Amino acid sequence: METFLEILKFTLPTIISLIVVYLIINRFLRHEEAHQHFSLRKEMIPQVTPVKLNAYERLMLFLERIQPNSILLRVQEPNMTNFGLHNALLTSIRLEFEHNLAQQLYVSNDAFALVKNAKESMVQLINMAASQCNPTEESSKLSMKIMEMYYAEETTPTKVAIDFLKKEIKGLVG
Repeated sequence: METFLEILKFTLPTIISLIVVYLIINRFLRHEEAHQHFSLRKEMIPQVTPVKLNAYERLMLFLERIQPNSILLRVQEPNMTNFGLHNALLTSIRLEFEHNLAQQLYVSNDAFALVKNAKESMVQLINMAASQCNPTEESSKLSMKIMEMYYAEETTPTKVAIDFLKKEIKGLVG
C-alpha cells in the first residue's frame, strides 16, 4: 500500500502537469488558427470586394432591364404580333437571367431570392397580359396591357429587389 502511495505521489502531479500543458497548447493552437483565419480573410477582402460589387451591379442591371419600360423598348419590333412579342419577352428575360445566374455566388441568399422572385413575377405578369390579348393582333396591345398591369401595382417585386440590393451594397461598402 505504501508503494502505491509513493508511486501516486509522483504520477499524480505528472498527470496534472500533462493535462495543464495539453490545455495550454490546445488553447494556443486554437488562438493561432483563429488568427490565421482572420489574416487570410483580411488579405482576401480587397480581392473579393470588387467582385461582389460587380455582382450587385449586374443583378441591378438585370432588374432594370426586365422592367416593362426597358424591355419593351429593346424587344418590340415593328409589325410584331402579340404572340411574337410574348415569346421574345420571355426569351429575353430567360437569357438575361441565365447570363447573370453565377452572381448568386457573391450576393446573399435573400438578395438572390428577391431577384429570382422579381424575374418570376415579371414572367407571370407577361403571361397574364398575353392571355388577355389576341395572339395575332399588333404587339402594341400587349405592350399597353403589360405596362397597365405592371404600374397598377404599388410595389413591384422588381422595385423590392432593387431596394434590397441597394441596402446590401450600402452595408457592404460602409
